[in-house]
Amino acid sequence: MKSACLPGFFNMIFGGADLGRRLVEHPGIDMVSFTGSQAVGKAVMAAASGAPKPVALELGGKSAAIVLRDANLEAAVNAAFRLTVLNSGQVCVCQSRLLVPRGPDRDAISILQEAARGVVWEILAIQALQWPTRNAWPVRARQRHRRTCEDPGAHSVLDSTVGSVNSKGYFFPPTAFSNVAPESELAQQEVFGPVLAMIAFDSEEEPSRFQLDTLWPVRRRVVGRRFGCRAGSPSSSHRPGDCERSASQSRRPFGGFGQSGFGRENGRFSVETFTQLQAINQLVKA
Repeated sequence: MKSACLPGFFNMIFGGADLGRRLVEHPGIDMVSFTGSQAVGKAVMAAASGAPKPVALELGGKSAAIVLRDANLEAAVNAAFRLTVLNSGQVCVCQSRLLVPRGPDRDAISILQEAARGVVWEILAIQALQWPTRNAWPVRARQRHRRTCEDPGAHSVLDSTVGSVNSKGYFFPPTAFSNVAPESELAQQEVFGPVLAMIAFDSEEEPSRFQLDTLWPVRRRVVGRRFGCRAGSPSSSHRPGDCERSASQSRRPFGGFGQSGFGRENGRFSVETFTQLQAINQLVKA
């Protein structure tokens, strides 16, 4: 089939940091859109500033689901778990924190444990929730990161380990901790793996404070409107499944706030990010 694209319209180039820096700084490139870590995003901004040229950044996140006392606890926790293990946690909007009222948080642990038992590990299974990572390095990196992030007062509530996975491939099993302190590294830093930090709260005013304390403005929250927040993709729902469906809406603007980045993807919003307005003046002789 003959390509409909113009020569040079799209080029895929593989390389490391040196190549990336040359591309960002090249005078023939008018705009840079980067998806990746916060540290590299800052380096991209610094390199682009010499031109200068506009930059759009899609960086990490620390997504939180807030379960209110009148919510369907089982449905909400199951939805949060599915978003935790989505693509092995290798998505910036994967669920990272689960905020549950104190008291029901004990029941939430049982729900998480039951959900983890239902994870399908087979690589080619249509109903699989947990996919392998691209190689062994991410698994080792996440194990180190998880050990670093573990809060001394937190309790592991899932007993699965890498060795217990009866399947070929580089799998990192779902991991969840209860009794996580909001200020701990486990609650503050993105792991980029299927690791969930469960935080108990006493009053409905606390979740907003937890959200503001983190370096990463939340990317998605299952909350009421009264929890207004600076977030790229907030969701409010009495049916947690709605939040999962909203993540796949390609026409909705997608992007973060604060250290999660800026600029928007999807639909016309993505086109606008790559567009600069131009005013053309027509001079008419008197």
